[in-house]
Amino acid sequence: MVKAWCFIVSTMTKVSLEATFTHTGFRKTNTLIATNIESSYIPCYTAQVNYLLSLQQENGGIPEHLGSYINPWNHIECCLALLLCGQKAAANKGLQFLAHQQDFNGGWAAKLGPSATTQNPFFECHHASYVFVLMCLELQLNHKSTPETGLEDMFLRALNFVLELQDPCGLFYWGKDRHSNTAKTYLKTANCNVYLGLCAALKCLEHPAFQHLSSYTPILRNAHNQFKHAYTSQHHLFDASKARYSMDAFYPILSGLCTKKDASQVLDKLFDDFVVEPIGCLCVNDEPWVTFAETAELMMALCMANKTSQAKHLLDWVLSYQDPQDGLFWMGYQFKQQVYWPKEKPSWTAAALVLAMHHIFKSQAYDFCFDYCLKQHTTC
Repeated sequence: MVKAWCFIVSTMTKVSLEATFTHTGFRKTNTLIATNIESSYIPCYTAQVNYLLSLQQENGGIPEHLGSYINPWNHIECCLALLLCGQKAAANKGLQFLAHQQDFNGGWAAKLGPSATTQNPFFECHHASYVFVLMCLELQLNHKSTPETGLEDMFLRALNFVLELQDPCGLFYWGKDRHSNTAKTYLKTANCNVYLGLCAALKCLEHPAFQHLSSYTPILRNAHNQFKHAYTSQHHLFDASKARYSMDAFYPILSGLCTKKDASQVLDKLFDDFVVEPIGCLCVNDEPWVTFAETAELMMALCMANKTSQAKHLLDWVLSYQDPQDGLFWMGYQFKQQVYWPKEKPSWTAAALVLAMHHIFKSQAYDFCFDYCLKQHTTC
């Protein structure tokens, strides 16, 4: 159980949080720094951060939940949240975990850790590209002048892995297995995530720590431009069966592929199709199941479309589903049966809510970091 004691110095200014927690016998004491987050939201924010810290293993990996495997994309989402809330050492430990777990093909198996016993692991393109976002933000927030040992090699190997999965049409395949059998499916959400990663990789190459790798910039920029053209001209190639997922609607906004004018129209339709008042965002439009990670990501998309008040409204809805015992959130809520399902409290749900609160309240870390990588990347 998470136990958090929050000492509020002031509202909507700098807030120092002394947080102590115990989780299955594992104990740490941390000082969290949050800026601009309203005091009434601090207990929720603190509970999510402490949960991520409690789950982090000695090797730096952050599993889906206690005793579960580690998914690379979700692990990175958790590291981004830790980085933004000032837990730089934990985020760096998570980055080093990725360096040690990278496969010889340059990607990451979709399931990592002792509980991942897949004989023929699958390596997803957008998992590898998301690493660039974490590296970009880590370079900026930690003011690195040189990359740490092993990270430059990780960057280049991941880049090669991603570019190998770009189809001549410009879109990116889903991934490949251990035997290099490619899943020749174009997933819209995954492609949006790859695009975000390409933009972050270009930002990394502009950084002094990576400027000696500038010869890769034209190659990367060409891949980036090919994709942007294909996203419009080859849009019909995306797997239409995934349109039932809310992520397919809002990830183009999160990745910067939508103009603010288009984003507003997309969000209006999304609210009609996927938002259930007063709970949150559906995972899919044909099941009565609201998932809190998708709801948090929708909050971020709303903020990027200058609809912050709507995002905060969603946050208030979500807070009413917080478990009073530990301040955490179940994966989702099946509102027809009025049950939480499944009975898991995912690390990535906690991470998404931390990121959403940074978006909504525009923390200093948000202003410095997200403006640099996630909002200005359309200028790449």
